[in-house]
Amino acid sequence: MTNQKGFTILEATIAIFILLIGLLAVVQLFPFSLKIIGDSSDLTIGSNLAVSKLEEIRGLTYESIGTGTIETKQRLSSDQTSYLYNFQRQTVVTTIDSNLNTSVSDVGLKQVTVTVFWTSPVSTAEKSTSMSTIVSSY
Repeated sequence: MTNQKGFTILEATIAIFILLIGLLAVVQLFPFSLKIIGDSSDLTIGSNLAVSKLEEIRGLTYESIGTGTIETKQRLSSDQTSYLYNFQRQTVVTTIDSNLNTSVSDVGLKQVTVTVFWTSPVSTAEKSTSMSTIVSSY
């Protein structure tokens, strides 16, 4: 019997098989990572759409801002090729008192809440983000 150093075919095959399993596990993470990135992107777009609507309303005079649901939950684009097609937005304005509680009488303060909705690419569940601001007549 000779003393030979090195790997046998069987040892090399097992080593390649173990490396292949590890590589396949890593490759399976890429599609999920892309969905997570898409979810983060949608949150950023949703936040920007909410801020855009808040800025639009802040540009109005106090008297011209109605109360109640001033924008019902609806798609922001009817064009299916637009990136806005998957987003819906709702805007609600309520009168509030000096303690920031909802009030039936108008004391010169209104709270504007904008909520943007979209479907998550990760869980296919509806997600949303809301932003609020207070508008004063003073």
